[in-house]
Amino acid sequence: MFFLLLLFITSLDSDAQINYSGIYTGKINGDFTQIEMQQSGTGVTGKYIETGSTYDIKAKVVSGNLIGELLISGTAVPLATFEAAKNSSGIHLELLLLGVTRVSADFMSSTDAQVNTGSASAPKALDSPALKPPQDKFERDPAVLGHWLKEEVINSGFGDQAASLVTAYFLSFYPDGTFVQEIATSSGGSNWSMADTKKPDIAGHWYTKDQIMYVRPTGQKEYARLNRYLFHEGALVFKTEAGKYLIWNRR
Repeated sequence: MFFLLLLFITSLDSDAQINYSGIYTGKINGDFTQIEMQQSGTGVTGKYIETGSTYDIKAKVVSGNLIGELLISGTAVPLATFEAAKNSSGIHLELLLLGVTRVSADFMSSTDAQVNTGSASAPKALDSPALKPPQDKFERDPAVLGHWLKEEVINSGFGDQAASLVTAYFLSFYPDGTFVQEIATSSGGSNWSMADTKKPDIAGHWYTKDQIMYVRPTGQKEYARLNRYLFHEGALVFKTEAGKYLIWNRR
């Protein structure tokens, strides 16, 4: 019995010596994400900041790994559960969003970075109030011009435990060869709801050739192929290399 108790105490001491405090940066589904954590003993709290949305972190170090939840900021309502593990450059994160969607990503330690306690910053290029038109002679399909909307909905649970997360993407193509994408999220359950205002996501230049979209996010020197596109019942549809169709409706 004494031996088992000694092993338990040793395990607690070992977990307390593994420190997850710090700032970590990475990308979730291509979106800049920042994690800020403070550790006390084996308990860890902090902020998870992604594309303008901030969530509270409540976690504990167990057998060297960090296990916890992302909570709707200022509430005890969980948005996701997660497990993280230390690696040579930072942490590896495994997320289970609303009990349905699994996401994994590596985050680099960035202890010298500036802490953003408000919202995650979009790429620095969006700090500019206006984008300069590209100086080129590429073709731009006039049918693509205008404002488009794509929504992603995740539902989880039943009855009083039901919850949903809606992410709305607002994409605008302008005739001067610039584009801007903004993002907004909202979530809710049987007795709560929360919504964020629309925030910048990414911007840059675009052109089309042979029904393929090419983009150059601000700060990049070269254009890169995005996806092949087509139109269906008024919607702009991108076909990814994996065969997935992304549907944007005109707004």
